[in-house]
Amino acid sequence: MRFSANYVYTGNNSFLKNGIIEVNSEGRIIKVIDTQGAPIELSSMQYFNGILVPGFVNTHCHLELSHLKDKLPTSLGMRKFIETIPSIRQTDPKLKAKQIKTQDAIMFSNGIKAVADISNTCDTIAVKKESPIFYHSFMEVFGIHPAKAEAALLNARTNLNAFQNAGLSASITPHASYSLSQQLWDFFNNSNQIISIHNQESKAEKKLFGTKSGDMAEFVKHISPNTNIANYYHKESALKFILNKLNPQNKTLFVHNVFTTEEDIAVANEFCKPENLYWSFCPNSNIYIEGEMPNLSLFLNKNQNITIGTDSLASNTKLSVLAELITIQEHFPKISLDKLLDWATINGANFLGLEKNLGTIEPGKKPGLNLITGVDLHNLKLRPNSKVKVIL
Repeated sequence: MRFSANYVYTGNNSFLKNGIIEVNSEGRIIKVIDTQGAPIELSSMQYFNGILVPGFVNTHCHLELSHLKDKLPTSLGMRKFIETIPSIRQTDPKLKAKQIKTQDAIMFSNGIKAVADISNTCDTIAVKKESPIFYHSFMEVFGIHPAKAEAALLNARTNLNAFQNAGLSASITPHASYSLSQQLWDFFNNSNQIISIHNQESKAEKKLFGTKSGDMAEFVKHISPNTNIANYYHKESALKFILNKLNPQNKTLFVHNVFTTEEDIAVANEFCKPENLYWSFCPNSNIYIEGEMPNLSLFLNKNQNITIGTDSLASNTKLSVLAELITIQEHFPKISLDKLLDWATINGANFLGLEKNLGTIEPGKKPGLNLITGVDLHNLKLRPNSKVKVIL
């Protein structure tokens, strides 16, 4: 089989005008032909109007919250958001399972080939076992009360065993800067595994570490009255606090990063090797909860490993990587399409260790093929009405 389009984005900043991709019956790429821009007709070839790109990698999702679509209003702020989730996440198991299955299928139809998914339960195991999408599931740990640390870790290990016994990729990960006791942080400081952590997502988190006051400080006092905020939350940025708790040898993904500063990025790069440090952005979720956008130009200027996530349907209207890219381009029109596509493909594949098969269009790989239509082909820019269709 052969596929061609106005442009083929192979990765590595390379757009091939009228490029041709040859694949075998299993979808593995045999050959990529650079026609030097000239349209060529070959047997068994389909030609498309648009851009052919590798399958997307979604580096932050909560599939188990799929039943919460349209359940929470926008602009709640982080404290009210996290306080509300536990009271509405419980529902009829059959309804929950149906929504998980539906959204898994929607993600696949939106061109997503791999997902880094946060899990607090085993609700998604059945769907993930049968899904054409590769999932790495992060068993999320949280709990500020020291006496509950052992139970939190036991729950995470139990879930981890269930996922791994089902043949699924999984690891244990911390939730956020403000939500773990020192006993839980000690576990991650001594562990050797891939990490995904919510980072500097809200004004309330920033204020907690900056002045030890505000909504998040009140939230901590409410759920753990014995926690001494003055001693526990150092007067430094949340990211610096996190780095002191983690193992620098671990591959680590910081998620959201709305209030991350240039100084934070520098400190993180001193702490982690470049190949171990990744930043995931979910702009539509940030707008939904806080009405804020992360400063992506800051990370781009520092040549950081950027990836794209969708977050959950509790804080987004759809699980679409392309929708996130469109939002980024609307706010940062100077960011080039090749950068956006790298963030949505190869960078996420690298984080998950899937780069041998996913992320770029190269012989020997099986990355899937997405067709992006409704693109400004003259300037190579996405438009608000750009669409994605799975070709392979």
